[in-house]
Amino acid sequence: MLALLFWNAAGYWPLALATALAAFALVMWLYPGQTRGLPRAWQWLLPLLRITALVALGASLLKPTIVRQRTDDELGGVVILVDRSASMGTSDRELQPAEKMSLADALGILPEGKRVRIAPEAMSTLRTLWRDLDRITRAAADLEYARLSGRKVQDREKELTAAYDQAISRAAELGKFVFGVPMDDSLKQRVAAIGNRPAEKDRAEWVRRVRDALPGLDRLLQQRQSDADIALYKSDVGVRESSEAAAATPRLRLVEQMLLDDKVGLLGKLGPQMPVYGFSFAQTVQPLPLRSGNLPAKRLLVEADGPQTRLAESVAAALEQVKGRPVRAVVMFSDGRVTGDGISAVPATIGSVPVFTVACGRERSVKDLAIFSVEMPASAFVGETVTVKVTLRGMNVPSGPYDLRMIVGKHDDLRQVKLDRGSTASCEFTFKTQQAGVQKVHLEVKGPEGEATLLNNIVERWIKVMQDRVAVLLITSQPTWDYEYFRNAMLRTPWVKLTDVVVAERDAQLSLDARRIAQQDVICLFGVNPSAFNSQQIDAIHKVVADRGGSVLLVPNESEQLEAYTRNVLLSELLPYRAGGKAVWRVWPGDRAVFRIEPSAEALGLDVVRLADDLPESRARWASLPAVYRYVALSQLKPNVVRSLLVDKNSQMPVLTESRLGSGRTFFLGLDETWRWRLRVGERDQDRFWLQLVRYAADEPYAQVNAKLAMDLDRVFISPGDAVNVRVRLEDRADAAAKTPIVKILQNGKTVREDRPVPLGEAQPGRFAAAVRDLPAGRYDVVASMPDDPESKLQLPLEVGWSLDRELADVSADPGTLRQLASSTGGSFLWLEQTGDLARRITNLRRNTTLAEVPLWTSPYLFLLVLGCLAAEWAIRKRAGLA
Repeated sequence: MLALLFWNAAGYWPLALATALAAFALVMWLYPGQTRGLPRAWQWLLPLLRITALVALGASLLKPTIVRQRTDDELGGVVILVDRSASMGTSDRELQPAEKMSLADALGILPEGKRVRIAPEAMSTLRTLWRDLDRITRAAADLEYARLSGRKVQDREKELTAAYDQAISRAAELGKFVFGVPMDDSLKQRVAAIGNRPAEKDRAEWVRRVRDALPGLDRLLQQRQSDADIALYKSDVGVRESSEAAAATPRLRLVEQMLLDDKVGLLGKLGPQMPVYGFSFAQTVQPLPLRSGNLPAKRLLVEADGPQTRLAESVAAALEQVKGRPVRAVVMFSDGRVTGDGISAVPATIGSVPVFTVACGRERSVKDLAIFSVEMPASAFVGETVTVKVTLRGMNVPSGPYDLRMIVGKHDDLRQVKLDRGSTASCEFTFKTQQAGVQKVHLEVKGPEGEATLLNNIVERWIKVMQDRVAVLLITSQPTWDYEYFRNAMLRTPWVKLTDVVVAERDAQLSLDARRIAQQDVICLFGVNPSAFNSQQIDAIHKVVADRGGSVLLVPNESEQLEAYTRNVLLSELLPYRAGGKAVWRVWPGDRAVFRIEPSAEALGLDVVRLADDLPESRARWASLPAVYRYVALSQLKPNVVRSLLVDKNSQMPVLTESRLGSGRTFFLGLDETWRWRLRVGERDQDRFWLQLVRYAADEPYAQVNAKLAMDLDRVFISPGDAVNVRVRLEDRADAAAKTPIVKILQNGKTVREDRPVPLGEAQPGRFAAAVRDLPAGRYDVVASMPDDPESKLQLPLEVGWSLDRELADVSADPGTLRQLASSTGGSFLWLEQTGDLARRITNLRRNTTLAEVPLWTSPYLFLLVLGCLAAEWAIRKRAGLA
């Protein structure tokens, strides 16, 4: 068939016929008088051109459409995507013997004629029958649409009937192939049922029975092939060596052979006429040359070093790069292990292009011991003890102890971790920070022989060690037990610079001047009477929070104190409840305390309320804390309350609140009996709670400090393209407006960038900030200094690069994601050893998309025909002197 003409609006044929007849009648009536005396040929040609143009316009009312075969150019080329993530550099040594042999056979490296195919005709027919069933599904959907739209119903009925006939014939053929094959009675009954030709009314039920029988039959045939392969693998040394060599080849190199090899390569089977667009993908999509002239390339110019695997997004990005060119299919080679910020949904930009996904590896087919996760703080203070929790994950490795080492500077700690086969195990290290700056934490585990990769046996982390201390001002009017224990905890902590003031007398005034108050990071008011402050001190406390970004922790012990706070405009802003609200002590009158305090649901995962590093252990410790007799019951909270950190377990009323005030925060703790938490456990829980609360409330201290400057980086390891924020503070802030520091980025001692940080405003004098971005991968030094003052120089290292830790934490394949991507786009999922069948599948797409509809009534052809006829008529009339 070259082409067929269809009329999509045949119901308008009376109107179209009337238009054509009217045009013919008018032309034949009017033209003879005008053309008399012209050559005979022109007398017929002029009216014929006019009639042709008018009849064409009339025929367009019927919406004529030509249906023709698509050309190869219209069907388009193939987009081939190759995963270049780091996990593609691993090898699947733990494949089953039959899987290894199948892979070696697909690579063409098995000894010639050794492997015998079991029932190849049945396997081929079975897979073709799957596609026949899909064709029936599509044809049934097309018929339903045709009935709703009233178009081409008979044609769609014929297509559905033809699809059923082909599937029924194929099922009968499959029944003959498997006749006599041993199988259980249930499967035998299902196979026998699909071989019978169904009545027309039973076709849908027949399709259901076929879909029910095919998986079991497929497993049976594959098992017979697997049994034969295993027997050959055990008996033939050459077959076994070839199979092991295939399994030991990294995944990316296997893809290279499956694509480019002269004998088995996909590109050779597609032929030089098929357009092919190659891309590699990891965190980004990059062009990948696959051909040299008309021949496949010699090798893939790509390495497995990507830090992420993004599947659906990579398909969409590749199609965007070939936008404007027709694409018939996408072929993706990947292990399917999605990492990074990948999405699971298929982007709409993929459209109707089928995606054939090829799985490079199977689940749990690797032998690997990996450092699966590392939990440690991003920063610490000089002299602080840091805990590092390391989790190991083994896959197909022998059970037993494994050596795990941590090296931090001169500190070298070796532990043995007991790991069961296919399990995880954790180990905790501790070290004490010695000096300010950035310290590298090196972790290394020694795994067994024959691991899939050694790259995940080593993990490096960086911790920022801060020299600056947190300035804490502690004021009380009544030194309670809570005050004493809080004070002792602060004095024992090396990163706290404590100023402690007791205003014991009832009418006494705080002797601290406002300037000293303004220099504090956290101000803790334990049962302080507001009458102890003068107006300058109250203003300084308010500015520490609202302007400088500091924090105030308010811990009352009397109702009269709270009422006094509400009577002062500035101090009332420190409270979490409205001015008209009330805060009263809820007191239990019995002999035993009953009020139990616990973290709120919204704060449960925050470090500030953790009593242990492990979350379940933290919950258990909160549950075991002694109850208290009283707490402040809050009502009518202000809108600026960010969250409740602690609540009463029974009533869920807030006990510890966090509020936002200007650029800082206020904390209200309606509790003065935390000393009860020391029962049986001593300082463990109470001290941790106080220290974490102060650290949470404090602004992040600076990592490097000297007599003139302080500087800090928000991160010391970033990915290319990310920004690092630099903070600088002048220690002498008297003339801060006249001085501006310089921030330089050095690499190998040479300045690659220089910047003047921006002052943060009058509210924070002497403080500056700069954002450094778009640094290429490499090691840098960030230097802050005052112009022409070498003694003010401060320096912190900065690492820019891609971390492979997340990508390599689990290097096993994940075929499930590839199956989902293929099924959601109308493509197919294949194992790597099935790549040889891929060229045929891509070619068969032409049969399903072979017809193209060309609407003539809106096409340029109609426009050119009418315009050409009228233009030719005008030219002849002009020539004859009629116009």
